[in-house]
Amino acid sequence: MMFWSSCGRVNFDPRAITEQDARVVDEDARVAVPDAEPEGYVDVVCGPMTPVSPVPPVDALIEPALLTDGLTLLARFSFQDHIAVRASPGEDFGEWSRTTDYLALAQDHSFLTVAGEEIGVGAEIPAGGEDRQLTLCSAPFATGPCDVIRLFDSSGALITDDVDGPSLALRDGELVVAFNRGSEVFFARPRSAGSLDWDATRIDIGTGLYGDPALSEDGRILAVSDTARGNSIQLAVWDASADNFVPVQELSTIIGGSPEIGLETAAGWELFLVTDTRGVVEPHRVSCL
Repeated sequence: MMFWSSCGRVNFDPRAITEQDARVVDEDARVAVPDAEPEGYVDVVCGPMTPVSPVPPVDALIEPALLTDGLTLLARFSFQDHIAVRASPGEDFGEWSRTTDYLALAQDHSFLTVAGEEIGVGAEIPAGGEDRQLTLCSAPFATGPCDVIRLFDSSGALITDDVDGPSLALRDGELVVAFNRGSEVFFARPRSAGSLDWDATRIDIGTGLYGDPALSEDGRILAVSDTARGNSIQLAVWDASADNFVPVQELSTIIGGSPEIGLETAAGWELFLVTDTRGVVEPHRVSCL
């Protein structure tokens, strides 16, 4: 599902989502699994990977992020953002072009729409610092406003080391974010309405070297690339009884990094990831059922 939180300069309160809002989200959700519990999980079958655009980019592009219109894909070369646009879902994207519209989000963008407002999260190196932190921004994304999310681990200690790869979702009316800390994956949620203090929990998906995670819009499916398994994509689903994700499947034929779960329908969903199939690292698209 598509949506968010914050306080201070950003006015939307994620815990103020009404029951009607939640129903609308559920009706529009990009559902790939009929039952979010592990025992209801259906094996995922994916088609071939193809570059998102027939025209390769000039420079290597990483960290794809689909905007909430479902038609605009954002990717990054160094600290330069590029976009490619498609006319309708399922079609190829056009040529990549440079944009300066998303500078406030820095790295690893993820977007969500809540109550008609599009918001984004990114990873940013603060002035004078070295380790990235997560920032929550609302439009205009070229300038913000943005707020820093303070992340706390399971012991209650503030996380001050490098974090990266955030992915936003709305699960049962609550905003959540998945991110990686080193080679491990965590998810976090705000302590209270409007809070920028978020409690983070490690996702136990087994031994591996995990990169940037991706959440489905409803926060119940997680995809992450594991370099220990040759950059194959690992899938996990939310288990409410465990209050955590549990691993369910390895997509061993889908090889790439920085996955992004794109549009979802009852008939299937799309996965974006970066790999090199024609001499340049660039975003690719896979259709999954």
